[in-house]
Amino acid sequence: MKIQYVEIDGLNGSKEFIRLDFNNDLNIITGRNGAGKTTILKLIWYIVSGNISFAIREINFRKIKLQTTDYSCIISRTTRNNCSLYLKVNEQDPIEIDDWVIDEEDEDEALEFLVTQLKNIADKKDIQQENPNSILSKHGGSLFLPTFRRIEGGVQAKRKNIRAGMSSSRRLEVSLMELSDMLTNRNHQFVASLGTIDIERFLRDKNAELVEEVTTLQNLSNLNMSEKLKELQKETNTEKVQEELKKIHTMMAKSEQRRVDIMKPLEVARQYILDILKISGIKIGNLTFGSAVETINSNLLSAGEKQMLSFLAYNAFYQDTIFIIDEPELSLHVDWQRILFPTLMRQNSSNQFIIATHSPFIYNKYPDKELVLSSDKGDGCLQND
Repeated sequence: MKIQYVEIDGLNGSKEFIRLDFNNDLNIITGRNGAGKTTILKLIWYIVSGNISFAIREINFRKIKLQTTDYSCIISRTTRNNCSLYLKVNEQDPIEIDDWVIDEEDEDEALEFLVTQLKNIADKKDIQQENPNSILSKHGGSLFLPTFRRIEGGVQAKRKNIRAGMSSSRRLEVSLMELSDMLTNRNHQFVASLGTIDIERFLRDKNAELVEEVTTLQNLSNLNMSEKLKELQKETNTEKVQEELKKIHTMMAKSEQRRVDIMKPLEVARQYILDILKISGIKIGNLTFGSAVETINSNLLSAGEKQMLSFLAYNAFYQDTIFIIDEPELSLHVDWQRILFPTLMRQNSSNQFIIATHSPFIYNKYPDKELVLSSDKGDGCLQND
């Protein structure tokens, strides 16, 4: 799924109407501090991830229309905690809710009201009863990387509260995990982590999935070859034996190529991580890339290296996913700011990137991908219109 455009009216009380038309690959939102870049990113992600209640509670806007390749969604605020919603998915009948109550102090009542509305729609149009948040989260996939996506732990803070039963670092880790889990819906992930903990778990889980798939493939291939060899033992025709042996060889080659294809995301991540970080080996959780002798633990990387590690790892495994990144330049040396998106785009990714940045080292490389909210981009100089 790709986001095609967004229209926002009354953002942060402004009278200005905002429309952003998105490219399928890279979109760079620029503007001074206070122009609304972060707010727009957050508002978009809250909707695509099926977190409409957070959008209504946290963000001041009158109306938003989000058009994707899968659906059209229009949300209009009616009161502080109420909104109307129009959601049309492809060729399906639209869902329309006139007065959706979103009140954190009485969520049970709000949910009951929503269910009633959906029942009425179902009775009239004979469609499946389903929460709009659930419908939205079922479509596509996304990653939201806010400015606080990667927080460094402190040794002193860890020692200070160790007697309390949980160190400060551990409490912070748990809090970030809870926040991420609360906002993550299906294939829409909110990234907030202490150090490289999220990357360690992500790569561990992905590696386990790939290994399981390869093991299943190899077991099936071995079974097929075993049956073929048993049949050959009974064969007396030499030419036919040679022909069948060639087929077995072809089968083995195809099986090996399939194994390589399955493990390709991990190999792509390995190659880019070692090349970009210019290291011989790295240990990320229980995985080791490169030389085991000259390995460095991912927790010992600099803040900028950890940022690059996360971008490269996530981008290697995700396809057709919307990456929403607030200030990707954080902690990155200017040389890495220059190569960040050329590198990510070179990973043969089909992902759509929507970012907000103040870095001229990023937006100057892609003038055709820039979406300007204000001529003053917050980089210290006023740009010409």
